[in-house]
Amino acid sequence: MQNTFGMQPFGSVKQFMGRKARVEKSFISKYEAISSHTCRRSFVANLYLMGYSLSQIMPMTGHSSEPQLREYIGIDAEENAERIALSIQRKKK
Repeated sequence: MQNTFGMQPFGSVKQFMGRKARVEKSFISKYEAISSHTCRRSFVANLYLMGYSLSQIMPMTGHSSEPQLREYIGIDAEENAERIALSIQRKKK
């Protein structure tokens, strides 16, 4: 099934709990599920993956602390430590 733009729709499932549990399934186009916030978060995550430091990214996003920014883009402490270790190894070469 395709819409008028030739895009494949994907499913969206909503589950409601209450006296009667019910599940609603609907199909929406991908462009309807993407928001400007999705783009902002992707931009920030891609900057980090390109090698920009959190301190360089923070002024662009308005986050007040590195832990807050790490949480926003989904970086845990272990991943951050691995990136620092790789950076140190590259600088030694």
